[in-house]
Amino acid sequence: MKKAMFVFFTVCFFSHFEATVLAQSKVTVMADSLKAKGVRSAVQKGKKFSSALKDTARSTKYRDKATALANDKIAAFSKSFNEQLGKLSKQTLAVDLMLENKNRYNPLSEAVPGMVIPGRRQVSEFNVIGIARIYGIPVNVNYSTNRLSGSGSQLQGLNNNLFKFDFDPRQFSDMFKTDLEQYYDLRRQAFGGLDLTQYTRKMITEQLQGELDRQKTGFTELIGNKALAAYLNKPENLTGLLQLDERQIRDKLSKVLLENNSLLDKAASVTGKLEKEYKEAEARYSAANRKVDSIGMLITTLKEQLHKKGYDVAKMIEVQKYLEDPRRLAPSEMVNSYMKRLPQTKFQNLFSNIRELKLGSYSKNVPGALKSNDLFLSGSHLTFLTNGQPITIGYGGTNDLKSFKDAGFQNSVYGTPQNITYISTEVTRGMFGKVKLSFIGSVSREISNNNYTIPAALSNNLAFTVNRSFKLGKLGEAALDLSRSTTILSKNYQVSTEAVLDSKAGLNNPFGQSFLEAFAFGGSHHLEMEKSGLSENVYFSYSGLGYQNPGNTGNGGARRKMGGSLRKSLFNNKLIVNFRTDLNRMPISYTSGDQWKTYQVQFDSRYTINRKFNVSLKYNNSGTDKQVNQINTSVYSFQKVQFDGNASFKIGTHASVSHLTTGLQVFSNSYSSASAGNLLMVNYIQSVLMKKNAITLSVFYNKELSGYQLIGDMLNADAAYQYSLFHKINLSTAATFLNNSNSARQFGIKQGIQLYAGSHFDLDSYLDLRKNLITPLYPELYATCRAELSLKYHLKN
Repeated sequence: MKKAMFVFFTVCFFSHFEATVLAQSKVTVMADSLKAKGVRSAVQKGKKFSSALKDTARSTKYRDKATALANDKIAAFSKSFNEQLGKLSKQTLAVDLMLENKNRYNPLSEAVPGMVIPGRRQVSEFNVIGIARIYGIPVNVNYSTNRLSGSGSQLQGLNNNLFKFDFDPRQFSDMFKTDLEQYYDLRRQAFGGLDLTQYTRKMITEQLQGELDRQKTGFTELIGNKALAAYLNKPENLTGLLQLDERQIRDKLSKVLLENNSLLDKAASVTGKLEKEYKEAEARYSAANRKVDSIGMLITTLKEQLHKKGYDVAKMIEVQKYLEDPRRLAPSEMVNSYMKRLPQTKFQNLFSNIRELKLGSYSKNVPGALKSNDLFLSGSHLTFLTNGQPITIGYGGTNDLKSFKDAGFQNSVYGTPQNITYISTEVTRGMFGKVKLSFIGSVSREISNNNYTIPAALSNNLAFTVNRSFKLGKLGEAALDLSRSTTILSKNYQVSTEAVLDSKAGLNNPFGQSFLEAFAFGGSHHLEMEKSGLSENVYFSYSGLGYQNPGNTGNGGARRKMGGSLRKSLFNNKLIVNFRTDLNRMPISYTSGDQWKTYQVQFDSRYTINRKFNVSLKYNNSGTDKQVNQINTSVYSFQKVQFDGNASFKIGTHASVSHLTTGLQVFSNSYSSASAGNLLMVNYIQSVLMKKNAITLSVFYNKELSGYQLIGDMLNADAAYQYSLFHKINLSTAATFLNNSNSARQFGIKQGIQLYAGSHFDLDSYLDLRKNLITPLYPELYATCRAELSLKYHLKN
C-alpha cells in the first residue's frame, strides 16, 4: 500500500514539474518571438523603427533629467541640513557685547586746585560689557574708562581704566550635554520634532516628490512599487538602512525589487498586453531602480552630515530605542553613558577642570585670609582641579590710595599698596578629612602720585593658614582656622629702639621664633533649623601683636574679635527678625593694656501684611571707645532708627506704588563737638502707572536737630512724567526744586530721552538745567547745568 502511494505521488510531482517547465519555455519562446517579430517589423517599416528610436531617446533623456534632478535635490538637502546642524554647533568666536560711550558735562569750580583745565569740563567714558564665547568657552568681558578731558592736569589719580576677563563655569557647563540632551536638541532644531527614522522617511518623501512632474501625496504612489513601499514603511527597516553604507543600501533595496518581480508576473504581463505592456513594465522597473539609487544617496548624505558635526548615528539609534521604551534596554554601562555630561574636545576637557578664572581687576576674598573682607586686586586668579583636588593660585596688586581725595590721608590705619601672591589647596585624604592649606605673601611698595608721595618701609610678608571644616549633622557646621605669619623689613630707621619693638612684635624673626606674637586662630559655627525657621552664625578670632596677613584689609595683627547673627521667621514667614552683633579689641600699646574697643549692634525686621503691604524696622548702634589706664572714653558713637513701608494699590483704574522711609540719626564725636549731628530724614516716593505712561513724585526732607548744623535743613522734590512716542522713543520730563538752608536754593527742569533706533543701537541722553534763586555757598557742589549723552551699540553674532 505504502509503495503504491509513493509511486502515485512521484508521478504527480514529475507531471506538474514537466507542465511548469513547458509553460515557462512557451513563455520564453513567445517573448523571443515577439521581440524578433517587433525587430523585423521595425526593419520592414522604417517609420516604426524611427518611432522606436525616438521613444528610446525620450526615455534616455527623461532618465538623465530625473538623475540630474535627483542630484540637485540631494545637494539642496545637504546644504539645508548642514545649515540646520550649524545652528547646534559652537561658533569659533561668538560675542554678545554692549559698547557704550558716555559724554558728561559737569562744570566744576576752577577754584578747586587741579580739578579742571579752564574751558574743558567734560568727562568721557567708554564701556564694553558682555559675553564672548571663544571656541564655545564663555567669558564675561568688562572694560571701563573714566577719563577727564583735562587728564593732562594733575588728576592722574582719577583715570580709572578697569578691565575684567572672567570665566563663567556655570555657562560653560551648558556646553556639556548628555547624549539624550543632544538627541533632543537635534530632534527639536534639525529634525522638526521628528525622530531620526521619521525624519528619514520625510526626506525620502520630499526627495521623490521633487523628482516627479506632478505632486503625489501617497507614499506607495511615490515609490511606484508596492513591495518597496511596504518595506520602507516599516520603521525597523529604515533603522536598519541607516546603519548601512550607500552600496549596501542599494543592494538591499534592489534585492527587495527582484524578489517581487518574478518571471511569471512578467510573462503574465507579456501574454496579456503584449509588446506595449512589456515596455511599460521595463520602464517601471528602471524607474524603481533610479529611486533606489536616490534613496541610497539621500540616506548616505544624511549620515555624512551628521558625522561631520560629531554625531554618531549608531549611538543615536540606540538612544532612540531607549526613548521609545526604556524598559527594553537593561541597565548597562552604555545606557548609563547616555546620562553623563562629558566634554567633546580636548579644549573643552582642559576648561572642564577650571573652576574659576579671573584676569584684570577683580574683587576676591583671597585664600588664607581670616576675615571675610574682599580685596580689590589687579592681576589674575585661577582655581583648577587636579586628581579631583582644587588648587588655587593668584597674583595681584592693591593700590586703593591713588586719587587726589587721599592726598591728606597720610597717617592712619590703612592698607598700603602691595603686590600679593597666594596659593591654596584642599586635602581630603588621610585621617584629618577635608583640610585647606593656604600660603599668601606680599611685598609692600611706596604710594606715589603726582599730588603727593608717601614713603614706606619695604617689607616682605608671608602667612600660612590651615583651615579645617567639620560637618556636625543636625548640629550644623563648624570651621577652625590656624595661621602663622612672618614679616621681614628691608631696613630699620631706629636700630636700637625698633629692633626691640620688632622682636616683641614678632617682626624680623625667623619663622619658628616668637610663635605666639605672630600667631592667629579663629573659629565659626553655623546652624540652620528649617522646621523652626531659625538660623545662627557665630565666630571668634584672635591675632598676636606681630601677626600680619596680606589677605586682611588694614592691619591684621593685635585684634580680638567675636560676634554673630541670629535669624528667626515667624507666622509662616510673614515676620522675619535679624539680630547681629560684632565686638572688636585692638591694642594701642606694646607695654600696657591700652586698647581701642569698637562695637556694633544691628537689628532689623520685616513684616508682610499681605501681598500689597509690608513694613520694616531697622536699628543700628555702633561706636568706638578708647581705653587708657582702665578708663574708657567714647571717641564717637552712631545710632540710627529707620522705618520703611511699601504699598501697592489702585487710584481709580490706575496701578500705584508708594514707598515711605523715615529715619532718625544721632552722631557724636568727642574730639570735635562741631561734628556732632542729629538728623531726621523723610523720603517719600509715589508712582502711578497709566497704561504705558507713568507719573512719579519724589520728596526728600532732611532736618538738623542739633545746635550746630553740619549740612543744614534740606528739601529736594521732583515730579516726573514718563511717556513714549512712536514706540521707539521714551521720554521723561521733570521739574525739580532744591532748598538747602542758606547754602543753595534752585529750581529747574530735567529732560531725558531714550531712543531705540534698531535692534543694535540705543541712545540715552538727559539735560538738567537749574536756576539759582540765591548765590550758592559752594558753587562746585551746585552746578546749574548737567548733561549726558550715551550711545550704546549691541554687538551680537
